[in-house]
Amino acid sequence: ASIIKALNGKEAIEACSAHPEIDLVLMDLKMPEMDGYEATRQIKSRKPNLPVLALTAYGLVKDRERAMAAGCDEVVTKPVDAKLLMHNIKKFLGLAE
Repeated sequence: ASIIKALNGKEAIEACSAHPEIDLVLMDLKMPEMDGYEATRQIKSRKPNLPVLALTAYGLVKDRERAMAAGCDEVVTKPVDAKLLMHNIKKFLGLAE
């Protein structure tokens, strides 16, 4: 796997536009300049089938609902459970466990 790092939502959108080979996005929901909710909305408007996994320290039901409404395909709370994260990555990439 190759990783492309973005420091904020605007960079995430630019990376998704500049790299059509991206298969999955790990999106932090709280970032400077543009948050992950808005970045996800913009990415999904251009690439609706690109899976976006949200990473957040906010684990309340309303936070999950907000992320899903923005277009995230799944939400993983911090601290991240590595097994759960890998399960979701494999699921959205269509890889067998």
